[in-house]
Amino acid sequence: MEMLDSARHIAKIPFVPTSGFRSEIYEREQGRDGTSSHTKGLAIDLKATTSTQRFKIINGLISIGLNRIGIGENFIHVDMDKSKAQKVIWHYYG
Repeated sequence: MEMLDSARHIAKIPFVPTSGFRSEIYEREQGRDGTSSHTKGLAIDLKATTSTQRFKIINGLISIGLNRIGIGENFIHVDMDKSKAQKVIWHYYG
């Protein structure tokens, strides 16, 4: 939470969570394998509906050292799961 607060101060916009911790059961019900960083309590999705919001959020996250970022149509995913590849940015399709 402290890291997100630091990133928010850099971004100078509110960080509105759209998803945080998810149970393995919920993940499987959504057609996923149940092993996402959300199920470990290491991920959060933040509302981002404009290109400016996306830029400010991503800039803030990278500035404080978070480097696993996913870009969705209306959210930014960030996690600090050290068991997965680092320094990556991906896009969610569909």
